[in-house]
Amino acid sequence: MGWAVADSCRGINIFINLGDDFRQVAVFDSLGKEVGKFHRLQVPVVEKGVTYNYRATLKPKKGIGYVLRAEIAPGALLLS
Repeated sequence: MGWAVADSCRGINIFINLGDDFRQVAVFDSLGKEVGKFHRLQVPVVEKGVTYNYRATLKPKKGIGYVLRAEIAPGALLLS
């Protein structure tokens, strides 16, 4: 899974390319509340040769941390 972040006047856009190994990706704040879901883009975003197929937009708040959570698809093997 690759990801990129872009600022805009409406908030922060987080772009990801899920690949086949991930599903149900979301952004949570440090209090555990879901603040952004990823939606498939009709037109992928290409940045520095990487294609991103999903985007979530959130409006960050001062003093709050954020976590991107992705569930591993059944049968996926991830190596670190």
